[in-house]
Amino acid sequence: MGRSWSQAAQSSPGNTLATAARQALLLLAISVALTAGRWALVGPRLALKADPADYEMEYAAPLLDAAQARRFYDEGVHLFIDTREAGPETVETIPGAFVIRAGSFDDDMLALLDTLVPEDKLILFGDGSLAVANNIASRLIARGYPEVSLLKGGLGAWRAAGGPTSPRQPAVAP
Repeated sequence: MGRSWSQAAQSSPGNTLATAARQALLLLAISVALTAGRWALVGPRLALKADPADYEMEYAAPLLDAAQARRFYDEGVHLFIDTREAGPETVETIPGAFVIRAGSFDDDMLALLDTLVPEDKLILFGDGSLAVANNIASRLIARGYPEVSLLKGGLGAWRAAGGPTSPRQPAVAP
Protein backbone atom coordinates (compact mmCIF):
# COMPACT_ATOMS: atom_id res chain seq x y z
CA MET A 1 0.00 0.00 0.00
CA GLY A 2 1.23 3.53 -0.76
CA ARG A 3 2.00 6.32 1.58
CA SER A 4 -0.61 8.90 2.27
CA TRP A 5 -0.05 12.63 2.17
CA SER A 6 -0.12 12.96 5.93
CA GLN A 7 2.57 10.32 6.29
CA ALA A 8 4.85 12.06 3.76
CA ALA A 9 4.46 15.43 5.50
CA GLN A 10 5.70 13.98 8.74
CA SER A 11 9.48 13.89 8.59
CA SER A 12 11.84 12.14 10.85
CA PRO A 13 14.24 14.15 13.06
CA GLY A 14 17.26 12.85 11.12
CA ASN A 15 15.71 14.02 7.87
CA THR A 16 15.10 17.55 9.28
CA LEU A 17 18.71 17.79 10.49
CA ALA A 18 20.03 16.74 7.08
CA THR A 19 17.85 19.35 5.36
CA ALA A 20 19.06 22.09 7.75
CA ALA A 21 22.68 21.08 7.17
CA ARG A 22 22.21 21.22 3.37
CA GLN A 23 20.61 24.67 3.65
CA ALA A 24 23.44 25.92 5.90
CA LEU A 25 26.08 24.65 3.46
CA LEU A 26 24.23 26.25 0.57
CA LEU A 27 24.11 29.61 2.41
CA LEU A 28 27.82 29.31 3.26
CA ALA A 29 28.71 28.57 -0.38
CA ILE A 30 26.68 31.58 -1.56
CA SER A 31 28.36 33.84 1.04
CA VAL A 32 31.83 32.68 0.00
CA ALA A 33 31.03 33.22 -3.67
CA LEU A 34 29.64 36.72 -3.07
CA THR A 35 32.61 37.70 -0.87
CA ALA A 36 35.12 36.40 -3.41
CA GLY A 37 33.31 38.27 -6.18
CA ARG A 38 33.36 41.51 -4.18
CA TRP A 39 37.09 41.16 -3.46
CA ALA A 40 37.75 40.53 -7.14
CA LEU A 41 35.74 43.54 -8.28
CA VAL A 42 36.70 46.11 -5.63
CA GLY A 43 40.36 45.21 -5.06
CA PRO A 44 42.47 46.30 -2.12
CA ARG A 45 41.96 49.78 -0.77
CA LEU A 46 45.46 50.03 0.71
CA ALA A 47 48.67 49.22 -1.07
CA LEU A 48 50.17 45.93 0.06
CA LYS A 49 53.65 47.41 0.01
CA ALA A 50 54.19 50.87 1.48
CA ASP A 51 56.09 53.43 -0.53
CA PRO A 52 59.02 54.63 1.63
CA ALA A 53 58.53 58.17 0.33
CA ASP A 54 55.10 58.22 2.01
CA TYR A 55 56.63 57.41 5.38
CA GLU A 56 59.84 59.37 5.24
CA MET A 57 60.72 60.87 8.61
CA GLU A 58 61.48 64.56 8.84
CA TYR A 59 64.67 65.08 10.79
CA ALA A 60 65.52 68.08 12.91
CA ALA A 61 69.04 68.13 11.46
CA PRO A 62 70.68 67.06 8.19
CA LEU A 63 71.97 63.51 7.80
CA LEU A 64 75.64 62.74 7.24
CA ASP A 65 76.95 59.50 5.87
CA ALA A 66 79.83 57.81 7.67
CA ALA A 67 82.42 58.76 5.01
CA GLN A 68 81.60 62.47 5.36
CA ALA A 69 81.62 62.18 9.15
CA ARG A 70 85.06 60.53 8.95
CA ARG A 71 86.36 63.49 6.91
CA PHE A 72 84.98 65.91 9.51
CA TYR A 73 86.54 63.80 12.28
CA ASP A 74 89.93 63.87 10.54
CA GLU A 75 89.68 67.66 10.08
CA GLY A 76 88.93 68.02 13.80
CA VAL A 77 86.37 70.81 13.38
CA HIS A 78 83.31 68.87 14.59
CA LEU A 79 82.42 67.49 18.00
CA PHE A 80 80.79 64.08 18.21
CA ILE A 81 77.92 63.44 20.63
CA ASP A 82 77.01 59.88 21.71
CA THR A 83 73.25 59.79 22.37
CA ARG A 84 73.02 56.18 23.55
CA GLU A 85 71.93 55.33 27.07
CA ALA A 86 74.49 53.40 29.11
CA GLY A 87 74.15 49.65 28.77
CA PRO A 88 76.10 46.48 28.05
CA GLU A 89 76.11 47.21 24.29
CA THR A 90 77.57 50.71 24.73
CA VAL A 91 81.13 49.73 25.61
CA GLU A 92 82.80 51.68 22.82
CA THR A 93 82.32 55.03 21.14
CA ILE A 94 84.00 57.45 18.76
CA PRO A 95 87.19 58.76 20.39
CA GLY A 96 86.61 62.12 22.04
CA ALA A 97 82.81 61.90 21.84
CA PHE A 98 80.75 63.56 24.53
CA VAL A 99 77.67 61.89 25.99
CA ILE A 100 74.25 63.53 25.92
CA ARG A 101 71.39 61.14 26.67
CA ALA A 102 67.68 61.75 26.26
CA GLY A 103 66.84 60.57 29.76
CA SER A 104 69.32 62.90 31.43
CA PHE A 105 69.54 65.66 28.83
CA ASP A 106 69.55 68.58 31.28
CA ASP A 107 72.15 66.99 33.56
CA ASP A 108 74.40 66.08 30.63
CA MET A 109 74.13 69.60 29.23
CA LEU A 110 74.98 71.04 32.64
CA ALA A 111 78.06 68.80 32.79
CA LEU A 112 79.16 70.11 29.38
CA LEU A 113 78.34 73.75 30.12
CA ASP A 114 81.98 74.86 29.92
CA THR A 115 82.76 72.57 26.97
CA LEU A 116 80.04 73.15 24.37
CA VAL A 117 79.31 76.54 22.85
CA PRO A 118 76.55 77.36 20.37
CA GLU A 119 79.08 77.88 17.56
CA ASP A 120 80.29 74.25 17.79
CA LYS A 121 79.55 71.94 14.90
CA LEU A 122 77.98 68.83 16.42
CA ILE A 123 77.51 65.37 14.94
CA LEU A 124 75.11 63.19 16.90
CA PHE A 125 75.16 59.42 16.68
CA GLY A 126 73.43 56.54 18.37
CA ASP A 127 72.63 52.92 17.72
CA GLY A 128 71.59 53.53 14.11
CA SER A 129 67.83 54.14 14.39
CA LEU A 130 68.14 57.97 14.51
CA ALA A 131 65.01 58.37 16.66
CA VAL A 132 66.85 59.22 19.88
CA ALA A 133 69.57 61.21 18.13
CA ASN A 134 66.91 63.21 16.27
CA ASN A 135 65.12 63.95 19.55
CA ILE A 136 68.33 65.25 21.11
CA ALA A 137 69.15 67.22 17.93
CA SER A 138 65.84 69.06 18.11
CA ARG A 139 66.44 69.83 21.79
CA LEU A 140 69.93 71.15 21.04
CA ILE A 141 68.64 73.32 18.20
CA ALA A 142 65.95 74.70 20.51
CA ARG A 143 68.70 75.58 23.00
CA GLY A 144 70.61 77.59 20.41
CA TYR A 145 72.98 75.06 18.80
CA PRO A 146 72.23 75.47 15.07
CA GLU A 147 75.15 73.43 13.66
CA VAL A 148 73.82 69.94 14.39
CA SER A 149 74.01 66.90 12.09
CA LEU A 150 72.97 63.26 12.47
CA LEU A 151 75.27 60.36 11.63
CA LYS A 152 73.25 58.07 9.37
CA GLY A 153 73.60 54.47 10.55
CA GLY A 154 75.07 55.39 13.93
CA LEU A 155 78.14 53.79 15.41
CA GLY A 156 77.68 50.66 13.27
CA ALA A 157 78.05 52.69 10.07
CA TRP A 158 81.04 54.48 11.61
CA ARG A 159 82.75 51.14 12.29
CA ALA A 160 81.86 49.83 8.81
CA ALA A 161 83.48 52.94 7.27
CA GLY A 162 86.68 52.16 9.18
CA GLY A 163 86.20 54.85 11.81
CA PRO A 164 88.23 54.48 15.00
CA THR A 165 86.55 53.57 18.28
CA SER A 166 87.63 53.76 21.90
CA PRO A 167 86.19 52.58 25.22
CA ARG A 168 83.23 54.69 26.28
CA GLN A 169 83.68 56.65 29.45
CA PRO A 170 80.75 57.12 31.82
CA ALA A 171 78.90 60.42 31.48
CA VAL A 172 80.26 63.14 33.72
CA ALA A 173 78.01 63.80 36.70
CA PRO A 174 77.32 67.48 37.44
